Amino acid sequence: MHNKSGHFWGDRFYSRVIKDERDFWTVYEYINENPVRAGVVRKPHEWKYGGAYHREYGIVRIVSIVNDMTLKRELKMLQ
Repeated sequence: MHNKSGHFWGDRFYSRVIKDERDFWTVYEYINENPVRAGVVRKPHEWKYGGAYHREYGIVRIVSIVNDMTLKRELKMLQ
């Protein structure tokens, strides 16, 4: 579609538990940069499937049943 080749997510994916809010935002930013590193877009908010796009355009409900309070409560339970 974009005349690009190679792995979008790298050779393998990596999974781990997010430690705290600071770690969450570090991972969030890393993930937002994936389409930039892959050469699909120039800036993270141009990728309409990512969090940066949703933040840029004020889309707050990506999944309709999840809201900010639910997310904060779930993250606190993981700590």
